[in-house]
Amino acid sequence: MKELKKIIFVLWGLFTALPAGSQTLAEQLGYKKTDRILIINNDDAGMCHAANLGTIQAMTKGIIRSATIMPPCPWFNEIADFARTHPEYGFGVHLTLTSEWKHYRWASIAPRSEVPGLYDKEGYLWKDASEVYAASNIREALIEGRAQIKKALDSGIPVTHIDSHMGTFQYDSSYMKMYLQLAKEFDLPLRMAAQTTLDAMGFSEFRKRCRDSGLVTPDYFVYEEFKDYKTENVETF
Repeated sequence: MKELKKIIFVLWGLFTALPAGSQTLAEQLGYKKTDRILIINNDDAGMCHAANLGTIQAMTKGIIRSATIMPPCPWFNEIADFARTHPEYGFGVHLTLTSEWKHYRWASIAPRSEVPGLYDKEGYLWKDASEVYAASNIREALIEGRAQIKKALDSGIPVTHIDSHMGTFQYDSSYMKMYLQLAKEFDLPLRMAAQTTLDAMGFSEFRKRCRDSGLVTPDYFVYEEFKDYKTENVETF
């Protein structure tokens, strides 16, 4: 099984990049402007028993304090039980529109009749984001995203944030708009790429959209699998 991806969110205030008089996220959280706050978030909780064990062990050993759960997956209930009884940890929803494994698949939470374009010929979610974009649409993505967040909330999980499995809600600008809509609708913080990354993707406006909508995002994030990752405003960890 692929190693669980650990997404490193680097949160610190680079006040020169903010409008005059604005508080950094660190300041909003009660820290000093110069403080750096690091959140290590583990994706793919709920995907399988091994993913859950890895998440739980990493949390109880003090390695991580945050994870995101995949509501459509077969082992969702196991990690939901842990999340309910361990409010000291942060659990978000890993919005899932893809099912990438060859022999281990899952379907949508919303009825298939409401999101037919999300299904492949085998009756599961598509394996890749590009297939989702080709066969489905933003209306179906919004329906399924809502269903997944509601499932987590209805299961008693005190949902702390949202992000996107395989980036499906973040690699297309129209899907990104639905991603922000879900965050606003459920009043949840969301993962958002650094401004330099968004600029490179042609999505420069989305951090401003988040600020204008009152949405909370990390200041930056770094993928640990990126080697020698550098931008002008993110330190390599």
